[in-house]
Amino acid sequence: MTLRLTIAPGDHFDFEIKPFSEYTVADFMRIMDTPVDETLNPFERRCADLIRHTNAPLRFVRGMSLEQVDEALAVIDQVTKEKDGAQHALHKVHETLANWANEHEGQEWNYIDAQNVLQNLGVFRQRIEVGGTVYIAPLVEPSSFGKWIDLQVAMDAEQTETESYVRACAIMVEGDDGPYPAQGEHQCDAHYAEQCDAYTQERRRLLTEARWVDVMGCAAFFFSKWPRFAELTGHNMPNLNRLLTPKTKRTRMGFPDVGELMQS
Repeated sequence: MTLRLTIAPGDHFDFEIKPFSEYTVADFMRIMDTPVDETLNPFERRCADLIRHTNAPLRFVRGMSLEQVDEALAVIDQVTKEKDGAQHALHKVHETLANWANEHEGQEWNYIDAQNVLQNLGVFRQRIEVGGTVYIAPLVEPSSFGKWIDLQVAMDAEQTETESYVRACAIMVEGDDGPYPAQGEHQCDAHYAEQCDAYTQERRRLLTEARWVDVMGCAAFFFSKWPRFAELTGHNMPNLNRLLTPKTKRTRMGFPDVGELMQS
């Protein structure tokens, strides 16, 4: 839905309410990750909803007619239902895995089973395209140790679950922008650290403009396919963590000390 709000000739604001499937990560963080102020009265809450979904300045929202407000809120309600449908798919994955043993003669599910369930319910993604750049979710076994070190550092920062998807994918995906930086023979550690940081920061910037369903889907792909990835990210990805841990939740863990085995 596209709507033009006009206060005076030449003083207008155009906004579009996107379908949920087209939300970028930035849209999702602004709209869905923003807590609702429960103290607002019903009209203030509608105003806050309109601003959050449209990014329109308050003065334009205050100038809307009640008919325009009702029309926009009806579209927003439909978008919310689409978002709830995506959440329902995640809950369906959880329900399927929770009942797995009962429906498979007492046999517990494994990572391949979880992967198939996620894929069948449309949660999986293995490709992100944004700004003319294509990223794919590759096999992680050949990944360098340095990638894993940087992934744990990224996961140690305080962040939302959506931000965790972006930070993790920025390190783990492969793309047209070239491979993860390798340190040159004569390159000092500090300069190399700056190079890696610049590389991942640019990827984070691009992935924030990618579709949320694609970034979340790639994170789900990594999470369900590789226990090591889940160990490092589970504490920051509670929605995925709840799906893929039928007996124990994954807590923050790093690489084991010498001589110790890692939980799998």
